[in-house]
Amino acid sequence: MQIDTIEVYYDRKVQLSQFEPITFGATATVTLEDGDDPDEVYAEVAGDLQDAVERELARRVATKKREERE
Repeated sequence: MQIDTIEVYYDRKVQLSQFEPITFGATATVTLEDGDDPDEVYAEVAGDLQDAVERELARRVATKKREERE
């Protein structure tokens, strides 16, 4: 069996304040090319998704804290 596409999903849930959870996630679908190692591609894409989700969550948490101070 040959794998030709990989779908990677990552999400994270944080509590902004009491009774105010936020979940943010991302999905990427990658088409493998000849010679690609599926495990290596998965690991690379998973790392990229995790970084992107964590950056966006940090931005949203910072925005929420700034709004609460105003």
